[in-house]
Amino acid sequence: MKSISISKAKTFHNCKLLFKYSYIEKFSPVEEVHVDVTDKGLVLHQTFESLLKYENYENETVKMPYRQADEKTVLEFFKAAMEENKLSEEVAAEFKLKRGLKRWLSFKHDYLDKTGHTMYAEKRYDQVLFGETKTVAILDLLEDCGNGDYIIYDYKTPKTINMNTYKEQLTLYAYMMAVAKGVIQSESNEYEKVKEHFRLFVFFPLADNDSVDYKDCLKELKFTADDVKNTVEGLKNTVSEIDAFDWSKPAEALQPVKMDFKCNWCKFKGSRPQPEIGGFQGCPISCFVEPSDMKFKKVN
Repeated sequence: MKSISISKAKTFHNCKLLFKYSYIEKFSPVEEVHVDVTDKGLVLHQTFESLLKYENYENETVKMPYRQADEKTVLEFFKAAMEENKLSEEVAAEFKLKRGLKRWLSFKHDYLDKTGHTMYAEKRYDQVLFGETKTVAILDLLEDCGNGDYIIYDYKTPKTINMNTYKEQLTLYAYMMAVAKGVIQSESNEYEKVKEHFRLFVFFPLADNDSVDYKDCLKELKFTADDVKNTVEGLKNTVSEIDAFDWSKPAEALQPVKMDFKCNWCKFKGSRPQPEIGGFQGCPISCFVEPSDMKFKKVN
């Protein structure tokens, strides 16, 4: 396995059939299905990214003087993101996206802008972690405090705040950035250094509370050196399991449920071998579709 991530590792442990379709066979839906809960996050992230670019805040090299977006500009970016992701005004109102946008603007203008620190926003990092295995991440925001310390911010859009949900992902980011910034070397077990030089925060713009600004929506994720160790060592073990796994097994042996159960957990919906209609072993064809109605293709 040349690359690994927390989500890829979880997919492998939760459903090997989905892992095979997604990462081994690399099947892809011909038609994407839009889900409101997912699209709301995409809309906010896209709007935040557009505003950061507009305000010349996207990376460490500022090419123009700083400028602050006015309300008209903010709404223009917001509407453009809604249109691109096909999100209706009704759904935006249901999830209170405009309130979430105001909270993020407060986070940006009332908090981040006042630190005076270098910020790396929406920047892609491609980092080797161990052996030949790497992970790729686009961090929402990385703050360089200027003294060898860093703060990682991640945006999450559920209404309920549950910090433990994100511990593995964020501790992996901390380890990854410790390597990228030269705090430790690749494959290092100096987990205590990661703890010493990094802080982790999650920003919840859609948190179900009465806050009108960022203060009750920005939460620090406390972690230990052992948390970092467990995440990194766990990924190493998962990579070994993936590499050793027999992916030639038939689909019914890979599904986490009995074959008489129609799985609707993922985009491949009830996939299983369909030899009677021309499907091959493990082909992602729904239990009840005709060949002419196939909604999936294999991509290289």
